[in-house]
Amino acid sequence: MPPERRTTIKCVVWDLDDTLWEGVLAEGGGTVLRPGVLDTLEALDQRGILHSVASKNEPGRALERLRELGVADYLLCPQISWEPKSSLVAAIAKHLNIGLDSLLFIDDSPFERAEVADVHPQVWCLDSAEAATLADLPAFDRVPTPDGAVRRRRYQQAEVRRDYEESFQGPRAEFLKTLDLRLTVAPATPDDLLRSAELTERTHQLNTTGLVFDAAQLAALIPRADQRLLVIGLEDRFGGYGTVGIVLLGTDAREWRIRLFLMSCRVMGRNVGGAVLALLAREADAAGVDLTADFLANDVNRPMYMVYRLAGFTETGREGEVQRLRLRPGVGRANPDYVALNSLIRPAAPATQETNMQAFTDRWEQGFAPLYDSRELAEISWVTTSVSPALQQLVIDGVIPRGSQVVDLACGPGVHATFLARHGMTVTGVDRSTTALAKARQLADFYDCDITFLEGDILNTPLATGSADVVHDSFVYHNVRPEARAAYFQEAARLLRPGGLFVMVGFSDRMTPGSGPIRLTSDEVVLPALEHFSVEELRRFRNLPTEKRPDQWHWLGLFRRR
Repeated sequence: MPPERRTTIKCVVWDLDDTLWEGVLAEGGGTVLRPGVLDTLEALDQRGILHSVASKNEPGRALERLRELGVADYLLCPQISWEPKSSLVAAIAKHLNIGLDSLLFIDDSPFERAEVADVHPQVWCLDSAEAATLADLPAFDRVPTPDGAVRRRRYQQAEVRRDYEESFQGPRAEFLKTLDLRLTVAPATPDDLLRSAELTERTHQLNTTGLVFDAAQLAALIPRADQRLLVIGLEDRFGGYGTVGIVLLGTDAREWRIRLFLMSCRVMGRNVGGAVLALLAREADAAGVDLTADFLANDVNRPMYMVYRLAGFTETGREGEVQRLRLRPGVGRANPDYVALNSLIRPAAPATQETNMQAFTDRWEQGFAPLYDSRELAEISWVTTSVSPALQQLVIDGVIPRGSQVVDLACGPGVHATFLARHGMTVTGVDRSTTALAKARQLADFYDCDITFLEGDILNTPLATGSADVVHDSFVYHNVRPEARAAYFQEAARLLRPGGLFVMVGFSDRMTPGSGPIRLTSDEVVLPALEHFSVEELRRFRNLPTEKRPDQWHWLGLFRRR
């Protein structure tokens, strides 16, 4: 099939003899890779292109030679036998759960290429003479993304999952419960745009309307009040699946319209689609709007139509070829009991509810905020200082239990968010400073922590109501303007589930007066909180002294959401 007709190639299937390596293995060849092959494997792997093998050879010997040449890890589900190459290619597509039209088969033999093309005309077949320049073809001209660079690893994890599933004895629902599925739905950030654009280009089967966007087009949607771009992530006991789907919502005062809903094929059978639609239904109910959807049928996307129908959507009409669906009133909105949901979305507030209130004092704005732009991460004093002993003790004592959904307000460069994540919490850090968030991601990456960092104002965070078990404030509240303190507690209360915990650590008025941080009295801490919280504990503790501040007296406040 000529390259101009290709839209997406997901996997390159390699022959071995005189294609991947020099010579014929059975005749003493196969001792070195052909020129340019290793560079091609590495380049395409970084772009998220998978590799496999379809070869007529003795399996044990061929696999051993691949290991000796150091390329076995690049090659997923290699098919090595004396069966026709068309059968081997079909087995690879089935094993990877991708369409035959997303495969490129490369072989030195005109006969083998013709045999595959005759049985599978949708497979693109190339001569091995093009192996060294394969990465330069237009079909592979895509920007590497973080998700793409680890796609092979995710498929290798899927192998482990598949083996576990095949060995599991019991009902399907019980199997799913053992996976410890954890689903996250969050507003898209700039870091999500390349992967989201890639999904619109690559995903055809689990795709409701087939809309395609590039990263720039998606970036233009994010600030629009009438559009909401959400990204879907999934993890289980075997590791992360990465970003596995997106939802594009058109919103107005009466309706949320799902313009695009797509998911990666690697989450088929997990009921992720049903869980996402149940979440959107609950959020739409909370916003007092109808939930509707568009569906444009193609040859392969009927599974997504069934996801809508099983979730309670019915057809209400058509706009050309597009079916218009609407969620029936009274349909259950329950989440599957084997999926733990971390929702970071919230209904957009009407314009009349917007606030221009400034959260932080002028002293902070003028004296401290610029530090993020002028210093390296390790030079900022509140980064190099150890985590508060009071917070450490809360974790040790189980007051903040392992597995809690924690929101770290004004997370800055991510010190406390990273500490909490390293101790088993699912953490979302919010800060208005893109520079601080970049430093936070740097710190989290250094400690190999999976933390969601979002840009947002602490008085109006981009997070869903009732999405947190714990909201954490470490040395933030004392920099909040007095007139904004009640609003700050109100936003913390909105984020928390009933009974959730707000943890506040700040500077106490017992410190020696003078320059430095603002000291707070107990009334200044407690009174703004009482509308939404009961005070579980408020006590002073002494932190490690420093040369500048020998009397480091701090507050620890524990506030329970009413």
